[in-house]
Amino acid sequence: MNTQLSKKRKIVITILFIILFAIIIFSFAFVIYRHTFSKSENISKLAKRDECIVKEVNEVNFNEYLHDKKNLVIFFSTTCSHCVSDAENITKFMNENKDIPIIMVSHDTDINNLNAYLEKFEYNWFVIRDPEKTIRASIDEGESGIPSFYLLDENANIINKHKGELTFDELVEFYNNKNLEE
Repeated sequence: MNTQLSKKRKIVITILFIILFAIIIFSFAFVIYRHTFSKSENISKLAKRDECIVKEVNEVNFNEYLHDKKNLVIFFSTTCSHCVSDAENITKFMNENKDIPIIMVSHDTDINNLNAYLEKFEYNWFVIRDPEKTIRASIDEGESGIPSFYLLDENANIINKHKGELTFDELVEFYNNKNLEE
């Protein structure tokens, strides 16, 4: 009887260890999965572009929004008349190129004005609000002026850049890595 009880106890303990081990493995796998696919979740949000998403980001966590292909990053402000004129071309480019990661970086200080602007014109942009302009400084120190367009790789290295307005066709050429400054 004592031996049967001992065997049952060993079986229960073994089953508990197996369950505990499975929980640990599942938790570890889940953490790895979330870390690995967090960028692809951002890409799918950008690709859908069915709603405006405004994030508060600085240069420290900016790179987590970059994807492992060319990233089009556009610096703008709702108070900049040239930026406002570019908005239609940018939206058209986004709608015709849903697989391209495009990040709008707003220098607006008032988030309510930014949200009202995006809502008024029905822009479904992925926007990072950076009123301190720390992202621009970390990418291209000493540069200023908006609108500004950057093609960046996944490590925020500059592939191409342009300062000033772009027509739709120029935006296509810019993304295809043609230097428009020449």
